[in-house]
Amino acid sequence: MSATTAPLVWDFYRAVEGAEGLGSVVEYYDEASQSLYLSSGLQTTVADIEDGHWSEAEPGGEIELTDDDFTATAWDHPMNGQLFAAAILDDDLLFLRYIYARDLSQILKTGTHKTRRDSQIAQMSLRLTNAGEDYFLGPASLFMPGSRVTAAVSMGGSRAYKIGEAFLDEFEYDRDAKEIPISGRNNIGYRLSGQTFDEDTTFEGTGNEVAAWILGLAGIKKYHIGPSSYSQVWTFDPDCTLYKGLQQVFEFFAGWTMIELPDGTVCIGYPWWLATYQVNSIYQFNGNTEVTKHRTRKSADAAYSRVRVTGKAADGSELTPVLLTVPNFSHWSLGSHKTKHVKAADGLTQSELQSFAEQLRDELQYIGLGENFDGPLRPWLLVGDVASVTYDDEESEDLGLITSITHTFGTSGFFTSFAIDSGGTASAQTRSGEAYTTRSASVYGYNRQQDLADLIGKISAGKDGKDGAKGDKGDTGDTGAKGDKGDKGDKGDKGDKGDTGATGATGAKGDKGDKGDKGDKGDPGGIFYNIFFLLDTVTSVPYALFITGGRIQLSEVADASNAITPIIADTATSAKYALSIADGRIILTEVASSTAATDHKIVDTDTGLFYKLAADSGRLILQEVSAS
Repeated sequence: MSATTAPLVWDFYRAVEGAEGLGSVVEYYDEASQSLYLSSGLQTTVADIEDGHWSEAEPGGEIELTDDDFTATAWDHPMNGQLFAAAILDDDLLFLRYIYARDLSQILKTGTHKTRRDSQIAQMSLRLTNAGEDYFLGPASLFMPGSRVTAAVSMGGSRAYKIGEAFLDEFEYDRDAKEIPISGRNNIGYRLSGQTFDEDTTFEGTGNEVAAWILGLAGIKKYHIGPSSYSQVWTFDPDCTLYKGLQQVFEFFAGWTMIELPDGTVCIGYPWWLATYQVNSIYQFNGNTEVTKHRTRKSADAAYSRVRVTGKAADGSELTPVLLTVPNFSHWSLGSHKTKHVKAADGLTQSELQSFAEQLRDELQYIGLGENFDGPLRPWLLVGDVASVTYDDEESEDLGLITSITHTFGTSGFFTSFAIDSGGTASAQTRSGEAYTTRSASVYGYNRQQDLADLIGKISAGKDGKDGAKGDKGDTGDTGAKGDKGDKGDKGDKGDKGDTGATGATGAKGDKGDKGDKGDKGDPGGIFYNIFFLLDTVTSVPYALFITGGRIQLSEVADASNAITPIIADTATSAKYALSIADGRIILTEVASSTAATDHKIVDTDTGLFYKLAADSGRLILQEVSAS
């Protein structure tokens, strides 16, 4: 066998200006590469990799790893997560270890990954075995805000199937705890919803160009954006979050939306274009063997009989409103004037307004029937998939679209829970190359984050003394002549919790009829709320706090004149904490032990159960309580 006449030829090299010794290039999967070399210490540069082409990537600025005067190094990358090196310093041979990733599967107790149709923000929570302070807090630890956590599962020796990834939001280490909780959000939640435009408020270009610009501001480098031809000047408020800025762009390009793939890539465009990256499917389950139904709900809360859409043309003139009938269940009586009023983004044409209204009509149809199912882990399920269930081999019609998915994994097992909503539309699936697409209601009646206006309308009874209307506040009378501050209008005999004794002619403002002994709270024992308001101590943004589906929710509101600072007790330590909001996140601040704590009872808007805010070893918890 003769030697080859075409020996191996290196046709690429990268010269590093100022390097004093040989280095090494390390490639991390297909996302990044790192050059390490000697130059008055150990230096490095990092380059972003696209499709694995590291030779075409431009490195970033030089970063000093150490100023130790090594005279030689030799590098090895034997496994993902760690980089090893031998180095000579003076006359000593040293071993160097560089850790950039850890396998958490050996210490994982349980984890959840949650996605919802009405929000592009996915959440991941993990509970890890306490492997010791060195593991979590040592100099080589990777547990810090912004660290990326990837969840993937393999079955029977298969290649790992990625569920999703999140960037660490919160990590709390307790030396004495058996388990350590960590939590994070996906790229969209961590980078887009947590950052604002600041001084970068104006951009001129097409829709795909402004979307790319916003993602660049957020530091998101992996993305795909669909085409658009319309160009204009885009202006955003300095305190507007990048996430809300993108929503404004989506309103202009009616139908645009955003998804995040399991590998963290953000995709923006029309549904038909997004289907080239993530295709929804139809699944049929056997209700006797494959899944278990544990809840059914029928609700007219967000069901509408009509939708009315208004908007302005590019010249500022009012377009003709579009009023459409929304199909719904024939046996439901919703009222012919239960209308969803929507204002479209300015600048649309009349035909575009019509198309936008028709899309909303389709999304709002047949809303109100929802069911929840549990089953074994199915990491391939996506929100927007169509699901139907058969029982005893009897065919059933499609129940609707999957609107939320929770994957649970760990030592206790691997499960998937999903909720199905009857609203929305779905096109037929094909295998001829045509993309299968679905549209789900942006506001729907089951398992949804409700608009605050809807929420207040639904649960206003929480502050109305069971008879609503707050007893008309006793009419407050005519303020009188301030009376003589005497008999306080006889306290209005508690006013039957509504009429408040006509406030006793307001004598001394009638003590406002003593508000019918505050008849609006029904004296439930402690303070009773369906919703209460908090003011962000960092941003001064007012928030409403409420509970839905057993989880605390925050929603920005316009006014916080009724804002409070609840004081809650710790069930484990008897410490007292003040609950507040800081930069959009709930925090607990320990206060003097003599401070009085009050039971804050809140009704769950989804289940009707009652909860009390409390703390357990310094962490906020919900305790289920009775309504009395």
